[in-house]
Amino acid sequence: MSMLFISITLLTILVPLSAHAYIGPGLAVTFVWTLIGPIAALVTAIALIAYFPIRYFYKKWKSRKKTTFDK
Repeated sequence: MSMLFISITLLTILVPLSAHAYIGPGLAVTFVWTLIGPIAALVTAIALIAYFPIRYFYKKWKSRKKTTFDK
């Protein structure tokens, strides 16, 4: 009797069944944007912080280049 119980238990555990774990497109998109959102915010913050010094040095370089050709 115990051998029958063990074999039924093993068959029940080892036989694969469908998971019924469908994730709809709305939930999947929300999950992906939840992961991508903070990364996009960090990249945008770094780009905005770096924009002003780069713009300053570009204008300085451009004005130096223009005055060099005028002389």
